[in-house]
Amino acid sequence: GVETTAITTDALSAGARIAYASGGVVLAATAVLVGLALTWLMWAASTGRPFRPALHRVTLAAAFALVLGPLLATASSGFGAMQAAFELNAAMGGILVPGFGVSSWGVTIPIVGLGLIVLAHLFRRMQRLQRETELLV
Repeated sequence: GVETTAITTDALSAGARIAYASGGVVLAATAVLVGLALTWLMWAASTGRPFRPALHRVTLAAAFALVLGPLLATASSGFGAMQAAFELNAAMGGILVPGFGVSSWGVTIPIVGLGLIVLAHLFRRMQRLQRETELLV
């Protein structure tokens, strides 16, 4: 049987459009934030003193973006798709079964974000160790 269908329409409510589109906006914002954090990390590492205090905060911000961004985007686009299925079901002859699809990326990327939270705390510990060893020299 058919599990998914693609429909092109302009008959959706504003709420369904906003919910579905906001998933893409959240993913784009997540990508920008993580990209900026990665750029800052590479810059900090290239300056010769990679364990600055801001490194922990920037890494933690990117980690939370990776945890929350895909989850929020999946929820928003899923609710938008469900709302669209409810709205268009009558016009399609009742063949649509509204459901909530979750991609593997929407679950896997937050797990990477959790690993990045651990890395952020390691950066904090390394900064403290660096500070302590500077006092010894």
